[in-house]
Amino acid sequence: MKLKGDFFSILKDEGNGVFVISLNPSHTIYKAHFPEIAITPGVILVRIATELFSRMKGKDCTLVGAPMVKFSSPVYPSEGKTLRFAISEGESGNVQVRVTDGDTLHSKMSLEYEW
Repeated sequence: MKLKGDFFSILKDEGNGVFVISLNPSHTIYKAHFPEIAITPGVILVRIATELFSRMKGKDCTLVGAPMVKFSSPVYPSEGKTLRFAISEGESGNVQVRVTDGDTLHSKMSLEYEW
């Protein structure tokens, strides 16, 4: 299931693995997680990172491991919410991801992919 275009939109591709995205605060995921105080599920942030990394590579990439995923601040889907994904590729499919909003660090991830 692709989330781009429905759950999020790319506002800017800054190059070098940096993307600015906007969230769709009326998406049905937020009705379940959680109706009173909507929070973006962590697994969705991982999925967005995967879609953005696939875009970087120019081909579909499959997540095969997540040796380190830390969520340090919730992502609330308020109107106009933008997130910055900074993605850098290391050796052997190891990818580092930082998700920020201004000065707030929401997540740091070390993900492994095959393509």
